[in-house]
Amino acid sequence: MVNDFLARCKPQDVFVFLVLLLALIGTLTIFLAIQWRKIRLAEMEAVLKQDMLNRGMSAEEIRTVLETPLAAARPAPSEKRVVIGSHGD
Repeated sequence: MVNDFLARCKPQDVFVFLVLLLALIGTLTIFLAIQWRKIRLAEMEAVLKQDMLNRGMSAEEIRTVLETPLAAARPAPSEKRVVIGSHGD
């Protein structure tokens, strides 16, 4: 069946078919990766919420933690901590 199809097609047609097939596979891969990422983020958020509930945090505290932007949680470059420790002396 595939051999019959290829025998009837011109090389240009096969090339166009392969390009379209690769574009479809690429689009499908990107779509699946985005959906997988959304699912993983939802799972991580659910685990975080459950952990905060287990620690006895109130709903207001949980909301505050979840609404805090990630950038605000990181120290600014001027606020980087310097760790001083022994180097095996």
